[in-house]
Amino acid sequence: MKTSEGKRLHPLSSVLLALRALKDFLLPLLIIFVSQFFRGQSATGEYSYRILFGAVFLVLAIVSGIWSWAVFRYGTKDGKLFVYQGVFFKKRQYIPYERIQSIDLTEGLLHRLFGLVRVQVQTAGGQKPEAVLTAVTKEAAADLQLELRGRKRAEAVRDTQELGDEREREDADSGPEERVDSPAEVLEPAKDNVIMPKPSRRLPFGQLFIAGLTSGSLGVAFSLIFAAFTQLDEWFPNLFLYSNVARWGWRMLILAVLCILLLAVLVAILSAMIRFANFTVTRDGDELLIERGLLEIKRVTLPIRRIQAIVIVEEPVWQPFGLASIQVESVGYGNEKGESTLLFPLLRKDEVREFLKEFAPVFVQEEDKAYTPVSRKALPGYLFPVPAVLAVLTLIIGYFTKWGAIGWGLVVLFLLLGWWKYKTAGWIVDADKVIFRYRRISRMTAIIPRGRIQSYSVGRHPFQLRKGLCTAKATVASGGGGTEFRIKGMPAEEGLAILAWYRRWNVGPGRSADNRGG
Repeated sequence: MKTSEGKRLHPLSSVLLALRALKDFLLPLLIIFVSQFFRGQSATGEYSYRILFGAVFLVLAIVSGIWSWAVFRYGTKDGKLFVYQGVFFKKRQYIPYERIQSIDLTEGLLHRLFGLVRVQVQTAGGQKPEAVLTAVTKEAAADLQLELRGRKRAEAVRDTQELGDEREREDADSGPEERVDSPAEVLEPAKDNVIMPKPSRRLPFGQLFIAGLTSGSLGVAFSLIFAAFTQLDEWFPNLFLYSNVARWGWRMLILAVLCILLLAVLVAILSAMIRFANFTVTRDGDELLIERGLLEIKRVTLPIRRIQAIVIVEEPVWQPFGLASIQVESVGYGNEKGESTLLFPLLRKDEVREFLKEFAPVFVQEEDKAYTPVSRKALPGYLFPVPAVLAVLTLIIGYFTKWGAIGWGLVVLFLLLGWWKYKTAGWIVDADKVIFRYRRISRMTAIIPRGRIQSYSVGRHPFQLRKGLCTAKATVASGGGGTEFRIKGMPAEEGLAILAWYRRWNVGPGRSADNRGG
């Protein structure tokens, strides 16, 4: 196939590719230039060389972006998506349609100005997008999605017809019995052609503030701002920040911490608004369509059959108010798609069941059951390992310094966290799924259908062996590897009972790793 065959990306791609080459260096260069400005240095000597280096790098990035755009080609042929790219090292990709799981769309600010989208082609088991089309028209992206979706639906109809023919042969062999509708008839009931509305749910605007104030991003924002605060005197020595803090004493220190906290709150709220604004999840047949973003709009297609587990996350500050978020562990979405695993950012805990009924019914618990708690014998295993190590370190540090009190405070804090983890841990074995509840800092509830467990194991260390306890671990496929869910301190007979429950299904006729995945 000639290189000239296929379609080109939109010319805006050359700008975006150049910006991508620059983005890793923009922040360091900006910090250097701003700090030099506040130091009062003129654009001579070493500073001039830095400006010259920045200008040369900018020109090279622009040339690289234009060249990369000029050689890039993509298209479809013979049931494959092909992509040609590479300036010095040529790369040719041929992706069969059957390997493609989804085509995700993203609209950045520049994309929206020109009516374009960024396309990411995701394949099964990929840790990152298999192919990325930096900027194409919305019509071209829609054509790719329609071609893929049409192929999948055609395969579904074909498989359904084959299954229906097999059912008819079985009915004929078994003699005259009550007629059972074929799967095709079940999927296509003999009714008037009524277009049913697609289930859809949108995140209310007011909940964006709650998500920003209470999510883990607040702690991250505080840590980053505090780290930057400690470097201000290094970057801007004329501020004399630390000398003023020392002169004003504790009052200035408390004021500085309050200012950092207020700024962190504002950053967390702004971050939540940018990420989750217009968050909408819609079910279209056997796919979930997730759209979110304010400045950059992302549209993700998530096949329901690729979801391996649902995780309900309750942040500590959410629990008194009965709030939770829903995350998924899915085959085909790797580390670079981390945020796409968020199914819904915030909703009431009592709404989770109805939400799952609409959007992921296979994960709905059949009946309400109480969680089986871990054994009382497991309490020392939750309480003492980390505090014991901290206590030893605190004794050593307290002997040589006056900071031992801080260490004892951490010991108490981790003892309370261990008790909290012990009180949270529990499990439910349903007819066709297992539910693990555990705690890190947030309370996590993992709903795992039996058919989507890749492996289940029961481990016992010497202390557990003496007490008749074990650690139960269920692993599901996720991203490029797997995700583990575990309960520590489960009675050994309970762990083995779950193993027997899992093996009864796993060794049944027709069971294989392939159909466990979907």
